[in-house]
Amino acid sequence: MPKKKYPKNIERFINHVKHQCDLLDVEFKLTKGYAVYTGEGNSCFGFFSPSNEKHKGLLKVAIGKKTREEWILTLAHEYAHMLQWFNQDKIYEDFHDNEDAYFDLEIQTEKEALKILTGFDIKITDSLKRKSDKYIRQIRELLIESKKK
Repeated sequence: MPKKKYPKNIERFINHVKHQCDLLDVEFKLTKGYAVYTGEGNSCFGFFSPSNEKHKGLLKVAIGKKTREEWILTLAHEYAHMLQWFNQDKIYEDFHDNEDAYFDLEIQTEKEALKILTGFDIKITDSLKRKSDKYIRQIRELLIESKKK
Protein backbone atom coordinates (compact mmCIF):
# COMPACT_ATOMS: atom_id res chain seq x y z
CA MET A 1 0.00 0.00 0.00
CA PRO A 2 1.29 3.50 -0.71
CA LYS A 3 2.80 5.36 2.22
CA LYS A 4 0.66 8.42 1.61
CA LYS A 5 -1.87 9.23 4.33
CA TYR A 6 -5.49 9.23 3.23
CA PRO A 7 -8.70 10.21 5.00
CA LYS A 8 -9.96 7.49 7.37
CA ASN A 9 -12.77 6.31 5.10
CA ILE A 10 -10.35 5.89 2.18
CA GLU A 11 -7.84 4.07 4.43
CA ARG A 12 -10.64 1.82 5.69
CA PHE A 13 -11.69 0.98 2.12
CA ILE A 14 -8.12 0.27 0.97
CA ASN A 15 -7.46 -1.90 4.04
CA HIS A 16 -10.73 -3.76 3.49
CA VAL A 17 -9.87 -4.53 -0.13
CA LYS A 18 -6.37 -5.62 0.86
CA HIS A 19 -7.77 -7.90 3.58
CA GLN A 20 -10.31 -9.44 1.18
CA CYS A 21 -7.52 -10.01 -1.36
CA ASP A 22 -5.45 -11.79 1.28
CA LEU A 23 -8.39 -14.05 2.14
CA LEU A 24 -8.96 -14.92 -1.53
CA ASP A 25 -5.28 -15.48 -2.41
CA VAL A 26 -5.24 -12.40 -4.62
CA GLU A 27 -2.19 -10.14 -4.72
CA PHE A 28 -3.12 -6.48 -4.13
CA LYS A 29 -1.07 -3.71 -5.75
CA LEU A 30 -1.50 0.04 -5.94
CA THR A 31 1.22 1.29 -8.28
CA LYS A 32 2.73 4.74 -8.69
CA GLY A 33 2.51 4.60 -12.47
CA TYR A 34 -0.14 6.20 -14.66
CA ALA A 35 -1.15 2.82 -16.09
CA VAL A 36 -0.74 -0.85 -15.29
CA TYR A 37 0.05 -3.65 -17.69
CA THR A 38 -2.13 -6.72 -17.80
CA GLY A 39 0.56 -9.15 -18.88
CA GLU A 40 -1.21 -9.59 -22.21
CA GLY A 41 0.38 -6.50 -23.74
CA ASN A 42 -2.48 -4.19 -22.75
CA SER A 43 -2.34 -1.16 -20.49
CA CYS A 44 -5.21 0.20 -18.43
CA PHE A 45 -5.87 2.03 -15.16
CA GLY A 46 -6.60 -1.17 -13.25
CA PHE A 47 -7.56 -4.81 -13.60
CA PHE A 48 -8.53 -7.92 -11.70
CA SER A 49 -7.26 -11.34 -12.72
CA PRO A 50 -8.62 -14.33 -10.78
CA SER A 51 -6.39 -16.99 -9.33
CA ASN A 52 -6.14 -20.38 -10.99
CA GLU A 53 -4.16 -23.59 -10.57
CA LYS A 54 -0.99 -21.94 -11.88
CA HIS A 55 -1.16 -18.34 -10.64
CA LYS A 56 -2.22 -16.30 -7.68
CA GLY A 57 -4.93 -13.75 -8.49
CA LEU A 58 -4.06 -10.09 -8.96
CA LEU A 59 -5.94 -6.84 -8.32
CA LYS A 60 -3.80 -3.98 -9.57
CA VAL A 61 -4.61 -0.28 -9.85
CA ALA A 62 -2.47 2.63 -11.04
CA ILE A 63 -2.72 5.67 -8.78
CA GLY A 64 0.07 7.86 -10.19
CA LYS A 65 -0.76 11.19 -11.84
CA LYS A 66 -4.47 10.78 -11.08
CA THR A 67 -6.82 12.42 -8.67
CA ARG A 68 -7.95 10.31 -5.75
CA GLU A 69 -11.44 10.33 -7.30
CA GLU A 70 -10.10 8.75 -10.46
CA TRP A 71 -8.19 5.90 -8.89
CA ILE A 72 -10.62 5.19 -6.05
CA LEU A 73 -13.37 4.57 -8.62
CA THR A 74 -11.05 2.23 -10.53
CA LEU A 75 -10.19 0.40 -7.31
CA ALA A 76 -13.88 -0.02 -6.44
CA HIS A 77 -14.61 -1.23 -9.99
CA GLU A 78 -11.87 -3.88 -9.90
CA TYR A 79 -12.84 -4.89 -6.36
CA ALA A 80 -16.41 -5.38 -7.63
CA HIS A 81 -15.02 -7.73 -10.32
CA MET A 82 -13.21 -9.68 -7.61
CA LEU A 83 -16.44 -10.04 -5.64
CA GLN A 84 -18.30 -11.14 -8.78
CA TRP A 85 -15.66 -13.80 -9.36
CA PHE A 86 -15.68 -14.99 -5.75
CA ASN A 87 -19.49 -15.11 -5.62
CA GLN A 88 -19.57 -16.92 -8.98
CA ASP A 89 -21.87 -14.22 -10.30
CA LYS A 90 -23.39 -15.41 -13.58
CA ILE A 91 -22.70 -12.08 -15.31
CA TYR A 92 -18.98 -12.45 -14.46
CA GLU A 93 -18.80 -16.07 -15.52
CA ASP A 94 -20.57 -15.37 -18.84
CA PHE A 95 -18.61 -12.30 -19.94
CA HIS A 96 -16.28 -14.32 -22.17
CA ASP A 97 -19.24 -15.60 -24.20
CA ASN A 98 -19.92 -12.51 -26.28
CA GLU A 99 -19.50 -8.75 -26.50
CA ASP A 100 -22.99 -8.03 -25.16
CA ALA A 101 -22.22 -10.01 -22.00
CA TYR A 102 -18.90 -8.17 -21.58
CA PHE A 103 -20.50 -4.75 -21.93
CA ASP A 104 -23.36 -5.71 -19.58
CA LEU A 105 -20.74 -6.82 -17.05
CA GLU A 106 -18.83 -3.54 -17.26
CA ILE A 107 -21.97 -1.42 -16.90
CA GLN A 108 -23.19 -3.43 -13.90
CA THR A 109 -19.74 -3.35 -12.33
CA GLU A 110 -19.51 0.41 -12.62
CA LYS A 111 -22.85 0.75 -10.81
CA GLU A 112 -21.68 -1.69 -8.13
CA ALA A 113 -18.46 0.32 -7.69
CA LEU A 114 -20.46 3.43 -6.78
CA LYS A 115 -22.49 1.42 -4.25
CA ILE A 116 -19.31 0.03 -2.72
CA LEU A 117 -17.85 3.52 -2.31
CA THR A 118 -21.06 4.76 -0.72
CA GLY A 119 -20.90 1.85 1.72
CA PHE A 120 -17.53 3.14 2.92
CA ASP A 121 -18.85 6.71 3.32
CA ILE A 122 -16.88 7.84 0.29
CA LYS A 123 -18.85 10.73 -1.15
CA ILE A 124 -20.04 10.34 -4.72
CA THR A 125 -19.31 13.83 -5.95
CA ASP A 126 -20.76 15.23 -9.16
CA SER A 127 -17.32 14.87 -10.72
CA LEU A 128 -17.07 11.20 -9.71
CA LYS A 129 -20.57 10.50 -11.01
CA ARG A 130 -19.68 12.20 -14.33
CA LYS A 131 -16.56 10.01 -14.63
CA SER A 132 -18.64 6.91 -14.01
CA ASP A 133 -21.35 8.01 -16.46
CA LYS A 134 -18.68 8.78 -19.08
CA TYR A 135 -17.23 5.29 -18.73
CA ILE A 136 -20.68 3.73 -19.17
CA ARG A 137 -21.31 5.91 -22.26
CA GLN A 138 -17.96 4.82 -23.71
CA ILE A 139 -18.82 1.17 -23.12
CA ARG A 140 -22.19 1.60 -24.85
CA GLU A 141 -20.56 3.40 -27.78
CA LEU A 142 -17.99 0.60 -28.15
CA LEU A 143 -20.80 -1.95 -28.23
CA ILE A 144 -22.69 0.00 -30.90
CA GLU A 145 -19.51 0.36 -32.98
CA SER A 146 -18.66 -3.32 -32.66
CA LYS A 147 -22.13 -4.30 -33.91
CA LYS A 148 -21.67 -2.16 -37.04
CA LYS A 149 -18.70 -4.28 -38.11
